[in-house]
Amino acid sequence: MTKRTAIYCVLTMLLLLYLAVAIPASRGADASRPYGQTLITVDDTLHVGFIDASDIRGMCLKRYGILDSLTPATLNMQDLEDFLNSQPEIENAEIIRLNDGSLSLYVRPMVPVARVFMSDSSYYINGLGKRIRSQLQYHIDVPVVSGHFDSLHTPERLLPMLRHIASDPELNALVSTIHTDARNNIFIVPVIRGHIVEIGDTSLIQDKFDRLGVMYREVLPLKGWTYYDTISVRYRGRVVATRSNKRQAPPPPDLTLDEELDSIHDFSAPLFIDDSVAH
Repeated sequence: MTKRTAIYCVLTMLLLLYLAVAIPASRGADASRPYGQTLITVDDTLHVGFIDASDIRGMCLKRYGILDSLTPATLNMQDLEDFLNSQPEIENAEIIRLNDGSLSLYVRPMVPVARVFMSDSSYYINGLGKRIRSQLQYHIDVPVVSGHFDSLHTPERLLPMLRHIASDPELNALVSTIHTDARNNIFIVPVIRGHIVEIGDTSLIQDKFDRLGVMYREVLPLKGWTYYDTISVRYRGRVVATRSNKRQAPPPPDLTLDEELDSIHDFSAPLFIDDSVAH
């Protein structure tokens, strides 16, 4: 071994020894350094007012103490994020540690998809089933849900349909009220007055609203928005509608009707049956 090689070996060993001591020491010092000033951002784009920065600081104070004085050794970021995400007022929360070591809390208030009316109270519910009691200072334009609910048939069973409605701005603007009857059959009262829509259950929701859309685009503009009192999409592949005036009405001249079934055949859509008596 040459002298130069021996020197390199010694220097390498000294460097490894330094790293073995310095890195744990650095981590220990970092773990004991307070986070410092915590930045809280509340993204309340809907202006619901369910929660603000002071509310979040209050929640954290009760559970963890003053955030600014805590350290990585005394506060686990994942635990804090999980805690915030479990709160009914919060839709989702994300926590990031910034380059200067401080914390950044990004919080989105709960986004309701409906307001549920029970016998003695009402509350807002989001797409995941979180509930927050409705109060006078809250007024969010979302569909209203009412009807017959029990331990087996809860409002949460409507969530697949409520999420679908909330995801479509046009559909969300169309739906005024959702009601379930004693047989747990779902009905929608649209903002367009004069008829109700029978959904049945929450299966095949996309398909049901697609068929309803065809009815709204291609039939009602010709028939008239009050021609039917009930439009049902509960039956697979069909739309069944009941006339407001149960007496047989003459068809518009631009539609060809089957005299026996009174079915509209002049556009590419599932079979539409106008039942003038009953379903």
